Amino acid sequence: MNRVIYFDICALILQGIIIFSLYFRKMTSGKINKLFLSFMWLIFIDTTCDFLSCAPGPLANNPLFLYFISSLYFICRIITPLLYTAFIGNTVGNWSLFRKRKILWGIYILPYIIVPIVLILNTFNKYIFYYDEHCNYHRGKGIYILYIIATYYIIFGIIYLFKVAKMLSLDKFLAIFSLFPLNAFATIIQLLRPELLVEMFAMTVTSLLVTMFILRAEENIDMNSSTNSYTAFSQSLKRYIDSNVPIAIIFVKIKNSNSLLNFLGNDTYKALLQVFSDRIRPANDQTTDILSIVNVFDYSEQLFYLTNGTYAIIFEGNYTDKTLEDERDRIFTAANRNININGIDIPLDFCISSAKIPDNLTTYEEIMDFSSTFDKYIVGSSSYALSDLPDDKQKMIKENIDTIISDALIFDRFEMYFQPIYDVNEKKFTCCEALIRLHDKDRFIPPSIFIPAAEKSGAIYNIGDFVFDNTFKLFKECHFKEIGIKYVEINMSAIQCMKDDLKQDLEGLLYKYNIPTDYINFEITETATDYIQDIVTKNIKEIHRLGFEISLDDYGTGYSNLRRLTSFPFKIIKLDKSFVDDLNKPKMKAVMKNTINMIKDLGGKVVVEGVEDKETAEWFIERKCDFIQGFYYAKPMPVNEFVEFIKTNNFKD
Repeated sequence: MNRVIYFDICALILQGIIIFSLYFRKMTSGKINKLFLSFMWLIFIDTTCDFLSCAPGPLANNPLFLYFISSLYFICRIITPLLYTAFIGNTVGNWSLFRKRKILWGIYILPYIIVPIVLILNTFNKYIFYYDEHCNYHRGKGIYILYIIATYYIIFGIIYLFKVAKMLSLDKFLAIFSLFPLNAFATIIQLLRPELLVEMFAMTVTSLLVTMFILRAEENIDMNSSTNSYTAFSQSLKRYIDSNVPIAIIFVKIKNSNSLLNFLGNDTYKALLQVFSDRIRPANDQTTDILSIVNVFDYSEQLFYLTNGTYAIIFEGNYTDKTLEDERDRIFTAANRNININGIDIPLDFCISSAKIPDNLTTYEEIMDFSSTFDKYIVGSSSYALSDLPDDKQKMIKENIDTIISDALIFDRFEMYFQPIYDVNEKKFTCCEALIRLHDKDRFIPPSIFIPAAEKSGAIYNIGDFVFDNTFKLFKECHFKEIGIKYVEINMSAIQCMKDDLKQDLEGLLYKYNIPTDYINFEITETATDYIQDIVTKNIKEIHRLGFEISLDDYGTGYSNLRRLTSFPFKIIKLDKSFVDDLNKPKMKAVMKNTINMIKDLGGKVVVEGVEDKETAEWFIERKCDFIQGFYYAKPMPVNEFVEFIKTNNFKD
């Protein structure tokens, strides 16, 4: 049978370009990248077999060769939907939960076992396909068995995709879904017209869409370290938390990172990061060729570069303390050697820590805070588990939190952090939010624990005084205005809003530090305005009359209404992070569009917080939001690091 091979030629060219681009853009590490790379190699082999089975040449008259490549074609052809479903599951983060459900896993994998059996039997009964004495290809009646199995996996994949659709944005959902209608349409065409080799071309089109909309190198790969990026870490972490998948994370910090960058320069520092990345990379993350398909279903370790010399390795599943200790020891041994770059022997000062999620840390915010602070009180190069730190268990912290807060105020264990806020109109960072962190000896105390406790005990007044005083002081002493920061946002809790002498305290700070009131912008949480007590209303209006601007923080968490927006002198409305987290839901997008328009119609400016990726940032920029805050642009950081960050980013050439 003379079969048309032009579709296969086009498919092979496109597949080669996609595979080359994955290697060229260093998208060969990480679970999702490896799955997709394995998928691409499979369809490349499949298409090659399809092409060779009908291409002219000396091998076209060798029945043994033709039988071999046709059998290989069918084996790979059935593997591809299996691998694609695994790719979907890992993209949304719940694949490990699916694998643990043994009945579902059996239903998923069992039909594939039939494929090698029928192909072996086909050697004797020619029930699936055969080649005649003239090496012409013929299909037997049993070919429909393979098509039924392929259809089974297509239906399985569609059902699975729709089950997890709410965890995908619309463009990503459509890109992934494209395989199913395209593949079904091509299969029907090739079944009716065997001479048209369109199946693999259809698979290639889907691969191209996935590459464009899912595997975005500019978001998912950190080009300095050649590892998965901060954005990829943030997205992966959210998927695991949302899917309730237990994980462990090992954090590695090059403590003298900033000094090395200043001493070595960008190019040499980049080379150092790449060498260090290769040293600490998990063993399963080092295979980048077709052999990775052997363990791709069980692959569960991913390396990420966060920022400022900080790495994270995610381990999916319930890892034992001993396993994590062994992995920390492996990393410590690998990292505990000087790196030689361009003849320079570079010593490294680093530390390593591990934490289990949700055993040690539970929320996204706690994990991100820990990633930024775990090295603060570790002297020299060392390795430890969060659970091993003295008295670090959450229960013990909560039982002693009042004493911890009291000691922190006495012994100066609170520290101010600042998170840059991106100005959409000026395209740089023009303001920031002041945040407080608590380091009790060598323990990490998340704000989600000590702030509610302080509000309950009344210590929030002293903490508030600390924040106010230090923010006023640092704004002036660190010359925030000179580096482009127009004002700092300070949170004011509901308890602070009811303080009788709030106005007098602020007047004292203005006199003490002699700074204009427009340098400070107070954020009043929406839940604080729920009190609607005379003292709250009086304080908000009095501090506004002093000249301070007022923002409404966490809009959407309380009983949002127009009366609240119009009753208080709010300059800025800050949309709560929960809006951003649900942005993939069509109804939420409609709510967000209307909310933004309403706020702007009232003359207010809109700040969106909790933005973690480029796609979300661009969506809000298109809606004409004024400011964007979130880990996509910058994390909270100590004052010295904050100043250097703003200088670097606000004064680029």
